[in-house]
Amino acid sequence: MLSTPNTSNTPSIQSISRASLSTEDLNKFNTEENVRRVIEDERRSDVEEAKKDEMQRRIIFDEKIQLMKDEHQVFLKLNYPNVVGQKQIKDADIENIVASVNLRKKEIEKKESELKEKVIDRLNREKRRKIKESKLKINKVKTSQRFFESEVEKELWKDQSRILVLIQSLTQMIYLLSKKERLKQYKISGFKKLV
Repeated sequence: MLSTPNTSNTPSIQSISRASLSTEDLNKFNTEENVRRVIEDERRSDVEEAKKDEMQRRIIFDEKIQLMKDEHQVFLKLNYPNVVGQKQIKDADIENIVASVNLRKKEIEKKESELKEKVIDRLNREKRRKIKESKLKINKVKTSQRFFESEVEKELWKDQSRILVLIQSLTQMIYLLSKKERLKQYKISGFKKLV
């Protein structure tokens, strides 16, 4: 579920009476208001783009998890063929699956780098917008504005913790499989005790 930008920190625009402005200031105010509206339209479109990119990033994350599962199955098949057998991967399909995993890994890396470049471009555009806003004389915004990318960073930390949990569980599975394999070797060799 996408989180929405925090609206409690929205900027407040100072209310200016037209009667209190001179003709020159009124013209400047109208010009600045047009600039501000263009800036807000650009910002709104960037937020929408960031939401779409966030959805794409989540899809990529799910693909990455599936890729890790497939890599793990290949690892098990290559290192513990006696334990795994032909449950998940058939012996004839191993080369095709390894090629598919490598291809998907490259595609995911490419997609991730494109998304990172888009984030950098949006942040650079936001910096330029902030500079334009700071140059406004009459129609100034009093509070600082937040941009959507801070929300995206919070989601990144959650995803990284999910990956760490997955890696820990995979590591434990590998350990248990290797222990099971050692016990099997122990029973075959005929020893009474595990040294």
